[in-house]
This record gives sequence, C-alpha cells and structure tokens, in this order.
Amino acid sequence: MNDSSNALTAILTPEIPANIRVAVLRDGQIEKLPGTDRRPSPVGSVTKLFAAAILIDLAAKAGISLERRVTDLLDSLPDDFPAITLRQLLNHSAGLRDWLPSQADGRFDRSAFFTEPGHIFSYANPGYELIGRVIERLGGRTFANELLLRVVGPSRMRDAAFRESDGPAGGLVATTADLARGARWLMESPERLALMSQVMVDVPSRRGQRAGAGCFVHEREGLTFFEHTGAVDDTTALLRFAPSIGFAVAVLADGETAAESVADVIVENYLGMIPPTPPAFRFRKLEEHEFGRFVGAFENPPRRVEMFAAGQLFLKRGGSAMPVVWNGDDRLAVAVPLRRRSPDIAVVFNEKSRAEYLYPLGSLRALRRVDAVGDGTF
Repeated sequence: MNDSSNALTAILTPEIPANIRVAVLRDGQIEKLPGTDRRPSPVGSVTKLFAAAILIDLAAKAGISLERRVTDLLDSLPDDFPAITLRQLLNHSAGLRDWLPSQADGRFDRSAFFTEPGHIFSYANPGYELIGRVIERLGGRTFANELLLRVVGPSRMRDAAFRESDGPAGGLVATTADLARGARWLMESPERLALMSQVMVDVPSRRGQRAGAGCFVHEREGLTFFEHTGAVDDTTALLRFAPSIGFAVAVLADGETAAESVADVIVENYLGMIPPTPPAFRFRKLEEHEFGRFVGAFENPPRRVEMFAAGQLFLKRGGSAMPVVWNGDDRLAVAVPLRRRSPDIAVVFNEKSRAEYLYPLGSLRALRRVDAVGDGTF
C-alpha cells in the first residue's frame, strides 16, 4: 500500500462504512482505496457527463450550434415534434417526461412532453436517449462505439464497458479509478468545460446548484465543482471534480451509504474545507387564505401528486397524505419525518403567484399543475 492509499484509508476510517469504493485524482495522480479498484459497477446517470462531452465535441467539429433544433438532425422524429434544441436536451429543460429505457417503446412524439420546451428544468432520461441518437447521426457509429473511441480509449478507462440495455442515459460500467481517469480527460479541455457550463439553468429543488450539459455545478469556498450522481439497483455512484485545481473524487457505494456523503467527507479532508452548516428549517403553518395557491393536481406522467386542504394543506402521494407547512419564504415542506428523503417541496409560481410546478420531496423532476391546462397537455 502506498502513502496516498494510507492517507485515503485514514480519512475514510472510521467515518465511512466499508461498503464503498473510492478513487481520488490530485496532482495528476490517482489514489484509491485498497482492494476496491478492479470491481466495475454500473454507474447509472454518471454516464451523462460523458454523453454530453461527446455531443459537444461532435457539434463543435461539425460547426453545429447547441441552439440547433433536434428535428434538423433526426429525420425519424414526427413532423409535429416540438422545436427543442440540443442545449435544452443537455440541461434538462426540454419539457420531456421522465421514463426509463425499459419503459420506452422507442417512439418520441408530443406525448413524451409534459410542458413547453425551455420553460423549466426537469430531469429527464429520455433527453439523453435523443442525445445518443444525435451522437450516432453526427459520428456515424453506434453510441457504444463513440463512447469507446472518444472517451474510454483516450482516458484509459481500463475496466470500463457499456450496457446497451441502459442506453446513453446510464449505460456506463466502470471502476472508481476509471471514473477518476474520465474526470482527468474531461478537465483536459477547458473549451469543452466552458460549453458544458455555459448552458446552465437553475435547479429549483437544489439550493446553490445549477444544471449544465450533463452535469450539476455548484460553488464552494471559491471553487467550482462539476458533478453527477447515478443509482443502479442498490449501488449509488458519484463523480465530482474541480477543474481549476485538477481535483476529482469518484465514489461507488453499496447499500444505504450515500455516495454524496462520502464525497463530501473526502473533499473536506483533502481540500481543508469546513463542513457546511445543514440548512435551517423554518417551518410555519400556512394560513387558510393561502391554500388556494397550491390546491390542485400536479403531474409529470407517470408521477402524480395532489395538494388538498382539510383544515390545513396536505400533499397526497400514492396512498399517503402528509401535512404541508411553509419552509422559509419560497418553498414548502412536509411536516412528517422521512427516511432518506428531503421534506422540501420546491415551488415555481406563475404570474398570479399560484403554484405552477412542484418538485416534491427534493425531486429533480418538476410536476406541472394539470388543472391549469385541462388535460395536462400543451
């Protein structure tokens, strides 16, 4: 075991459970937790970081703007397909519903949308299925081959593979060391990173975060961090990197251990950062005259919640109804303890100060008020 591995082990013991795999990139070298490197796992949506990078590279080579309409590039889309752009696909502002490849029948039409393109951030895997098709159109090869030739090979991801069943939205299989090598490859092109961050939109359910091309971006103690998480079965994955100092951390965590919590501990110890103060909850009861701003049904099929009033405001999700209170001045929260879920309900209001979109329980998916448009279509 080398000194760097000893240092990583010291940081992770005893604060972090043993069911994790970690690699850290600093000063151009990869440090890894001993015994965990050669065990690749599906990394889920971390794949989107590399899919976005491939598209940006191909578009730049072909002289194609990220404002180009997708229908200009994919002949297979129907004539009435909404005029979404590459940028909107990259930063999840295309208005697409979210479903998994296993739920898809390969078709994209107007029923794939829950709101107008460009109106709101809402995380959607289908956007990256379309990005995969654009990559194949511009590159002339399958997405798997483009990933192999443009990312896996050049970055020397030694144990990486691709699962076709999970598609461009989440098909990468890798070790933590592979992901650290991928971060090093991403950071080698400031021009690409600039484009990834230039398309950013606000993420209402994540305080202090914005969504760029295939990534989420946040500032901490003067550093800009890019990252993406992923989840497949009982494994969570995370890749986080700070280009200005060439630092990256990759985590694979099994069971109930959250990869983000592990990454936070590593960043704080390696970079000497002060652990952030948890957000203060400032709960207060809604007044009866405020109920009407929120009462109604909200959908992003197949997801649906209802807000109703019965002496106080409630959120109905599935078969459960939970009381709702204000949490500060601009969002709500459920007033019951939740296991591994945020109580926050981020709200986007319309011009009449009525809730138009909800992000229930910290979700990245927006749900649109359906009674504002009749049947929920646009």
